[in-house]
Amino acid sequence: MRFWRYASYFPDCDGDPAAIWEYSCTLEEWHDALLEARDDFWAARHSYPEWEGLSKNAFVAQSLKEYRLLDVLEEGSAKAVGAVRDYHDALGARLRVIRSIRSDAENLDRIYDSLTWGQVFNGGDAHLEAQFKSLKDYYAKQLSTLEEDRAKCAAVLREALRIEPFVPGGDVPLSDKKALTQDQFDALAAIIESGDDYDFSLTQGEIGDCYFLSSVLALAQSKSGRDHLRSLIKVHRNSAGRVDGFYVTLPAAPGDPNPFGTDTVFVSDVYSLGTSKGSPGIDSILESAFAQGYPGGINQWYKGGAQAGLSAQALYALTGHAHVPTPTVMTSPANIQQAYAAERPITAETFLESEATVLVDGKEQTIRISGFHAYAVTGADENGVYITNPWGLNKRADSTGNTSGQFYMTYEQFKKHFLSYTIGSSS
Repeated sequence: MRFWRYASYFPDCDGDPAAIWEYSCTLEEWHDALLEARDDFWAARHSYPEWEGLSKNAFVAQSLKEYRLLDVLEEGSAKAVGAVRDYHDALGARLRVIRSIRSDAENLDRIYDSLTWGQVFNGGDAHLEAQFKSLKDYYAKQLSTLEEDRAKCAAVLREALRIEPFVPGGDVPLSDKKALTQDQFDALAAIIESGDDYDFSLTQGEIGDCYFLSSVLALAQSKSGRDHLRSLIKVHRNSAGRVDGFYVTLPAAPGDPNPFGTDTVFVSDVYSLGTSKGSPGIDSILESAFAQGYPGGINQWYKGGAQAGLSAQALYALTGHAHVPTPTVMTSPANIQQAYAAERPITAETFLESEATVLVDGKEQTIRISGFHAYAVTGADENGVYITNPWGLNKRADSTGNTSGQFYMTYEQFKKHFLSYTIGSSS
């Protein structure tokens, strides 16, 4: 006979639903206070109609800044309340299932206790062991699901209570973000959840993250790469069943507090001046998620932001595999061809601006190769490489306009005009 009980293997999972609900109520009180403060700031601009001059202008300008910050926090705190309550519901559901599992295990204990020594010795408890194993597997699944629920809640809280660091621009700040419309949410969700291949394109906006977007573009050159990019994103639906955001898990996120390397963030808006700004796509979601990993948002790198970096760094974040850039003076045409044939992403980076006579759409044209810029290698043969500018265009050297984004150059030209290239892994 044994001295342990089946039911002892199935304790309650960690977490107190009552305490979590109480915390959500506290968050709701904070939300109401933020809403009131935000409205007070808006009303304050019109409270003194007789006030004129520079001091009033300064007051109005500052109150608008404070209003925008409070508006972000008010909206974020509402999301936080919803996320915590979703986790409360998920925890309650998992606890009910676990207690049902434990009840089934207690029933197995009663059946076992009714067996004689002889029945146990002759294998009379074999069917109980089989049921016990099934219960253990089901219990492990509940714990795994709850861990996913925790990560999702944390991702929403991280994004909801985060104020995007301000980065100035022209008429619109570079750091300005816009919420996706319901139609955009639904269209992106259809791509992400479909098993079918999809068309991929991107056009870099005004944010200086060419190294990241060229890496995304390089991965998107193959179906396996496109599938990998899509696999990084999971759709989130609210209690009404409508898509309201996306969970993005980068295998090696920058600034990641997770010692195991992966990091999940929640994305419900994208940069107004970011990639494909007229038509947000998977690239826009990834760009927004990538910048969340930096305390400086899309500030310059020396301010803790995502602007300016190396493609090797971006490929590492996207795939979890580290690679070292190769100086172009050491270019191996065979290695580049083999890597491209194996559907591995390849990026290339420049140092100083130069001019090169290349083939664009099969015709010779002299274009500017931008300095301190990253490109994607989008084809290769025995004579040269096809290179694509994430801007979606290249400037003619004579300043008469722009050409298409892709061009072809020989390996000798590649060595002359590019500083290094990086061959990454597809996943």
